Amino acid sequence: MSCGGSSTGAGAGAHVDQGASATSSAAEPATGAVSSAPASAAPAGGGAPPAGAAPQPGGGGSSAPMPVAPPPAAAPPGSASTSTPAPAGPGTPPQPAGWSLTVTYTAVESLHHGAPQAVTGCDLNADECNNGTSPLGSYPADFVDAVKAEGYGRITSGKNAGRYLAWDPQGGFSLETSAADAGGNALKPFVSAAADDSIPIGAHFTVQGCGTDATTHRPPDAAGCARLTGASWVVGDNTTQPWGSHALNLYVGEETQPDFTTTVAYVINTVNARTSLR
Repeated sequence: MSCGGSSTGAGAGAHVDQGASATSSAAEPATGAVSSAPASAAPAGGGAPPAGAAPQPGGGGSSAPMPVAPPPAAAPPGSASTSTPAPAGPGTPPQPAGWSLTVTYTAVESLHHGAPQAVTGCDLNADECNNGTSPLGSYPADFVDAVKAEGYGRITSGKNAGRYLAWDPQGGFSLETSAADAGGNALKPFVSAAADDSIPIGAHFTVQGCGTDATTHRPPDAAGCARLTGASWVVGDNTTQPWGSHALNLYVGEETQPDFTTTVAYVINTVNARTSLR
């Protein structure tokens, strides 16, 4: 099927002003103050600290050496801790990746009214045809665009009325008798789906949550989502997405009104959806 040509601050350490004079032996450190200077900055027995070291309170000649301050990570008694909580360890299980959902449909010529556009390709039942040059008719340009986006469009006028204009990115346009999956089986609304090659053909799944809109990042309409979560889907085709891309195309049948993609609630393009697939 062409089930669619179309398918995110560490706490700062405490800062202590060490501007007291190195020669003021009477000054005592304030209760709870933490010195950021290394123990070697004030030699035992007094004297001037090494060049470039921060002056130490009480660093006069005969005073006792200053006690070694606790490391910054350990908050002094009575003071508020400013350390940042440790992140989760390596044993924390990774969160499963979400799925992206793209609704696909069959365009209907009568709902489009663009300027006529001539289309060439492979005629009905043409053997071994790729990028054919047979004239297939003229159709509204916006209908042709929709066929290229969705893969199929039902023709409603002219000699080919009732047939389907199909598009393949490699093989170009062709005429077909139905909108079908890769096995030639007619697509079934709210059943047929496509996935990347990591999901086997024939796999059954359900949508358990529609996620959020890929553009607005808001949840889709609840009633529209319910149409998708209430269905049982079967993978009948492969998408062009990379292996393991977690992208699914969901076929919902023919478009039913003009501006189908913007006016029907279950036509969605979402990310971070949940499904029964693993």
